[in-house]
Amino acid sequence: MHVRVLKLGQGRKDVELDSGATLDEAVEASHFNSEGCSLSVNGLDAHSDSTVRENDLVVLTPRVEGGQSRFSEHGSR
Repeated sequence: MHVRVLKLGQGRKDVELDSGATLDEAVEASHFNSEGCSLSVNGLDAHSDSTVRENDLVVLTPRVEGGQSRFSEHGSR
């Protein structure tokens, strides 16, 4: 079956999988590194052991974490 895998900021790959394949297998077939990414299938959050279906869109979204605000407590720079 055909599944499209998209990693934001890195590109898209179309992969062919056996029926009943998991999200983890789709990501592995794409050769994208999923470490530090949130996973979704067709716009819905998903777990790596979720089953994917024909023509699904798998999206790997790198997590954005922390940082220091450039603004002071009063909203000025």
